[in-house]
Formats: sequence, structure tokens, C-alpha cells
Amino acid sequence: MKWKATQQEWTKVDQSEVIYDNLDPNYSHHFNVIYNMGQIVQLKFEIDDIDNNTKQSIGEAEINLAKLVMS
Repeated sequence: MKWKATQQEWTKVDQSEVIYDNLDPNYSHHFNVIYNMGQIVQLKFEIDDIDNNTKQSIGEAEINLAKLVMS
């Protein structure tokens, strides 16, 4: 998970565990985010596939934290 508080650069704040050789992984890691109401913060989640020491991006999602909290 990356955090973009300044709206200029992404900062990596946390990472889930790596699950090898599984097409349907279940992750147990939870992300804790301290949030001040009214602050504009974007979150970015990146998904990578790691095989034989090679890393390939297979997806990403960005969301406004305020919208996530309100939903």
C-alpha cells in the first residue's frame, strides 16, 4: 500500500505477506491507517506476481481515503 498525502509523491507505508504458487491467495495482513477528517489522502494498492526472482505488476487500484471511510 502506498500513501500520497502531499499529492506529489507516493510513499510506501505497508506491504502484505508474499504467497507463493497460489492462483487464489488469502491474505491475513491488515493495514492500519491514521486519518484526520478533512485531509485529502489517496491510497494506492499494487499487486505483483513474483516468479523465479522476477517481479511483474499485474494490477493496481487508487482510492480517495475519505470516500472509502464514508462508504
